[in-house]
Amino acid sequence: MTTDRNKKLPKPAWSDSESGIDPQYPYVYGERDNNGGYNFKYRNIKDHTVASSETYHPSGSYETIQYHPETGEIKTKLNKGDEYIYGVGGVSTHIEGHSDQTIKSTSRTNVSGDNSVSVGRNSTSFTSGQSVTASGPSITRSVPRSDTITYNSSGGDVINEHTGNYHESYKKDFITAVSKNAIFMVNEGDYAVHVQSGNYDAYIKQKARIYADSDILFESKSKITLKVGSSTIVITPAAITVNSTRIDLN
Repeated sequence: MTTDRNKKLPKPAWSDSESGIDPQYPYVYGERDNNGGYNFKYRNIKDHTVASSETYHPSGSYETIQYHPETGEIKTKLNKGDEYIYGVGGVSTHIEGHSDQTIKSTSRTNVSGDNSVSVGRNSTSFTSGQSVTASGPSITRSVPRSDTITYNSSGGDVINEHTGNYHESYKKDFITAVSKNAIFMVNEGDYAVHVQSGNYDAYIKQKARIYADSDILFESKSKITLKVGSSTIVITPAAITVNSTRIDLN
């Protein structure tokens, strides 16, 4: 009898003599049903604690269990068709090893209460299409001494709209790199930069322009210096000093 097994799934343990289950001399217990399904149980003739079982359903689905007292159970399951699970109480899953999940169609999770995800190490998410997040008031917390990195590799636009206030606070450095134009617009209200402690530097490789429809005020408590090459104009509370090789007054 030949069986059409899914080649992507692991081979049953009884197909390999090195696994401890010899297919030539097993104790076998089997039963069939009238619809074409069957269930077989294998037990090693030398060590009865080493056993396997396989169950085939008429739809083509099957389940295999490979048991060894040292390695435990290895379960392989192939389902054809839809599967619905309804739990009246709670469900808890604890996995000490790895957990892999591959979904070729859609995936949806609905949670009526709170939802939390805790990751001990790195977390990576890739989206080939659009990524949309809609939520109410949200709080983002970072674990101390950890980095939060967000990549937008789709090459499209990113639009953030806020109808209320928007606040950001950083305990360390804040760096923004823009490859092309950067425009900051204030429709109504003031624009202010406050450096509580430290210097304020602005480097412009080409031209710099400041336009104002009203007054422009440069104010300093100690000194204002205008410098072009070797020519300088120094304004202090006590005097105005002009240094240049030539001064033209028109």
